[in-house]
Amino acid sequence: MSTIIASLEKAILPVAVKLGKQPHINAIKNGFIKLMPLTLAGA
Repeated sequence: MSTIIASLEKAILPVAVKLGKQPHINAIKNGFIKLMPLTLAGA
């Protein structure tokens, strides 16, 4: 099981790091983070 997780991390991590450095993706992420309490309160 740990070998599967390690191989997935090895494949996905570089892509995730590149996406995390993109300013427009960061803006969308921060918007979702700031709206999460309102979403949870309204549910």
